[in-house]
Amino acid sequence: MKDFLREHRFIDTDFDVESWIDSRPLEQAYRLEGLGQGPSRAA
Repeated sequence: MKDFLREHRFIDTDFDVESWIDSRPLEQAYRLEGLGQGPSRAA
């Protein structure tokens, strides 16, 4: 999706999606539901 947005000039600069996402809310939801730390990130 990011590539599409760049290609069609909806966004001007490239960025690292992994560093842009705040995973804390999802991790907290997993902990509250007793599901551990949340989904593991693929390297």
